[in-house]
Amino acid sequence: MTEMSHRRAATRERLVRAAVSVFAHRGVMAASVEEICDAAGFTRGAFYSNFDGKDDLCIALLSERADAYLSAARSAVQRVPTTTGDAQHRIRQVLDTFAQSVVEEPEAVLAMMELRLYAAREPGVRAAFIRAQDAINESFASLISQALEQHDVRTVLPVHDLLYLMHATYDQISIDQLIQGHRDPAQVSEALLLMLQSVIIA
Repeated sequence: MTEMSHRRAATRERLVRAAVSVFAHRGVMAASVEEICDAAGFTRGAFYSNFDGKDDLCIALLSERADAYLSAARSAVQRVPTTTGDAQHRIRQVLDTFAQSVVEEPEAVLAMMELRLYAAREPGVRAAFIRAQDAINESFASLISQALEQHDVRTVLPVHDLLYLMHATYDQISIDQLIQGHRDPAQVSEALLLMLQSVIIA
């Protein structure tokens, strides 16, 4: 990668990071490009050389966070040997490792919630949001299928339905912890484990 490419990537990253903070405090609809630029320390020119507009930035943020979750999930699956304990024990280890890796600051949790609300309110961004989320879900479904097969675990639900429940559980526990004012990876892991135990075929 050239120096210019490195600088461009760094600029995009700073703008995305700034958007997390602005979206969390202002909401996506109320947030302006100017506010995001100010928070990142860049001009509007720098913004528009990297993104077509705020909606484009929203999709980039969604993809960036999804990549982080997927990387953490892959790492968690790879780090737990298939020969360690029984399947239930291995599932717990995978979930514990994943939950420890994705502990988020309150701003990140709020920003992701705001992104989903924005997609629900704005028809113009909805199609792009759905396409991005569908691609993310396919990647996660593939990983979950591989992990279940690797650890010899069967469930009563198809993998996409299982993913939906895992996502819903994770989101609920994340927002509950945010309201309560603390982040507890063990509680996240336990909630996901309880949900999985209800659909595993013994």
